[in-house]
Amino acid sequence: MFNLKRLLSATLIASHLLFCATVANANGAGILPYARDQRGNIFFLVSEDKHRRDVWTDFGGSGQADIDTASKEGHEETMGVFTGHYRHPYGWRRKGYAAIKKQLRSNTKRMATSKGDYATYLLDITDSVKHQNGKVNIIRHLHSTLRMLQNQKQSLRKKKQRTRLTQYESDKLKRLKCFTEKRNFLWISKRDFLDSIDNDTAIGNRHTGGDKPLYILFRNTLLRRENRAMIENLR
Repeated sequence: MFNLKRLLSATLIASHLLFCATVANANGAGILPYARDQRGNIFFLVSEDKHRRDVWTDFGGSGQADIDTASKEGHEETMGVFTGHYRHPYGWRRKGYAAIKKQLRSNTKRMATSKGDYATYLLDITDSVKHQNGKVNIIRHLHSTLRMLQNQKQSLRKKKQRTRLTQYESDKLKRLKCFTEKRNFLWISKRDFLDSIDNDTAIGNRHTGGDKPLYILFRNTLLRRENRAMIENLR
C-alpha cells in the first residue's frame, strides 16, 4: 500500500543530506562589501541568490579559497557596479577582476572557514558609495544593472530558439549566467549584522520580501572567534 507519509519523510531526509553535503563541500571564495557613512558608522552589503532564496550571503562562488576566486566571483556577482565596469561587465571582466584584486591585496581582511576551504574577503567600497551618492543608489544601481543583464540574456535565449547563435553570442550567453545569479541586496548596520551572527536573527525590509536569516555556511564562518572579532573591530 502506498504510504505518502513515509515517502515525504524519506524525501525530507534525502533533501537534508544533500543540503549538508553541499555545505560541507562548498569550496571557494567571495567578498563582503562594507562602507562607512558620514558619521563613521559601518554598513555591510549582503545578497540573496536566485537559486538559494530566503537567506543572506556574501558575493562568492566555487573555486580556490583565495584572492583570485574572490576577485572573479566578486566582480561577476556585483556586476562591475563597484569598479565602474557595469556597462559591459562581461567584456571588461578582466579589468573588473584586476580592480577588486588590487584592493584586496592592498588591505587583506580574510575570514575563512574552520577547514579553510572557503574564504570571505572584506572589501571597503566607501569611495564607490560616495561616488554614487549613497547606499540607496548602490542598491538601485545593482538592481538596474541586473535587469539590464537579465534582458540581454533573455533576448539571446529567444534568438537561440529561432536561429543559431554566433560564437560571440554563445560565449556572451554563458557569461551572462554568471552575472545574473543574484536577486536581492541589503545594507545591514554593523550592530544588526553582529546580532544576526550571534543570535541567528532574521533581517530585511519590505523591499527585500521580509526578514531572512544569514546562510548557514556564511554565518558559521562569521561565528569563528577571529572572524567575528574582525567584523567587530572594523572602524
